[in-house]
Amino acid sequence: EPDKLRQVIASDWPTPNGPIIESLLASEAVLRRALLLAELLVHLDADPEEKEQAREALLTRLASETNLRKAGELAEALAKLDPTAQEKARAREVLLTLLATDIKPYAAGNLVNPLAGLDPAVQEKARAREVLLTRLATVADPGRTRELAQALAPLDLPAQEKKQAGAKLLALLASETNPMLARDLVEALAALDPTVQEKEQAREALLTLLASVAGPGMAQVLSGALAGLTRELAEALAKLD
Repeated sequence: EPDKLRQVIASDWPTPNGPIIESLLASEAVLRRALLLAELLVHLDADPEEKEQAREALLTRLASETNLRKAGELAEALAKLDPTAQEKARAREVLLTLLATDIKPYAAGNLVNPLAGLDPAVQEKARAREVLLTRLATVADPGRTRELAQALAPLDLPAQEKKQAGAKLLALLASETNPMLARDLVEALAALDPTVQEKEQAREALLTLLASVAGPGMAQVLSGALAGLTRELAEALAKLD
């Protein structure tokens, strides 16, 4: 259906575009079409006034949006329509406010990635990092830890904050006994551009874990399952090269 809509609009787009933009973006029930419209305006010859109208509609919708995925999509659509510095700032403030709510770790990327695409100021990146680092310090689940660490990656962590995040990941890795969860932790560490020393610590932890699951007795019991677990660790080790 989106492809058909693209074909219809591209071949028979009325002039002026303004009334169509206004009607599509005004309705609470047509977010999908609104986002598609923003994409199409990039490829069609929308004039500056029409783009401005679309941006204002997107910002209005974004200001009241509580669904984190939808908020991220609205911000990404806005970024494609040549927003002004002031419009970018309005969108960033909404995303930062949502990020500061008690969101789940897996949802952090829905906000951080669009935020990074709106030219955040140094202070705004610091605000986002503070929220994520605070959550990272209290999370014990390797999967959730990986999600938070990956969300931190596009926010230009200074060396001290990288060290803080890396220490948390390495502490969890040192006590992890599940190879698949260990891989999650290593992927998170790899996203933070670890130091040589951090890579060495991670390799040591992985090799210790590999030895524990690859012992003769365990191999006889686990048989084919062991091969899969060993492969998980081998993949994690490769990320540290």
